[in-house]
Amino acid sequence: MINFNYTPVRNPVRKKKGTYCGYFPSTKMNRMIGYESTLELDAIRLFEADPAVQAYCEQPKQVTYTRDQRSHINTVDFVALRNGVEEFFEVKPYERLENKETEAVYAAVAEVYREQGHYYKIFTEFDIKQQPRLSNAKELLRYVRVPLTDDHKVITRNYLAQRRETTIQELSSYLPTPVVYALIWAGFLIIDHSKKLTSASFVSLNSVVEG
Repeated sequence: MINFNYTPVRNPVRKKKGTYCGYFPSTKMNRMIGYESTLELDAIRLFEADPAVQAYCEQPKQVTYTRDQRSHINTVDFVALRNGVEEFFEVKPYERLENKETEAVYAAVAEVYREQGHYYKIFTEFDIKQQPRLSNAKELLRYVRVPLTDDHKVITRNYLAQRRETTIQELSSYLPTPVVYALIWAGFLIIDHSKKLTSASFVSLNSVVEG
């Protein structure tokens, strides 16, 4: 069982002029996930489509940091449980980090997380909007509600038993194409996310989760 007890410590969806916020219907977490920027929405899409991410939560934790001899509270944007390891993410546009004051604030926050033994990272658009990784995630999310059965996995495993990999198009001769994409989304099949996802993309069994 996954030991992941985080819940939002505040609601990020606060309507303000000039902001883009809302809720994403998470299949992975079986609830609505709040976001307060387009960058956060894209981060959610990456968490949702990454089979290594077992769970995630928005606005999960507050820490107290010291700046100019005064105590301040910071609420981190996300925590993700990736391969059993908790990772905390601050989602911010890179231009905001070019301000020396802001840079100093997040350096102080990062130090608190390091002292607590946590992984902490500033997640900018250069991390989140990498292509074709983000477009692949958006494509896979179209198939999150496609039902998968044990038979689908048996057919896939048997087909790949004599070969290291095959293409989506070839495997679709034995399974409905949406099922193949759903198997990728579920992490049963893996692809090379450095290449654009198409019917000619190669897939192989993910030995970590195939059972």
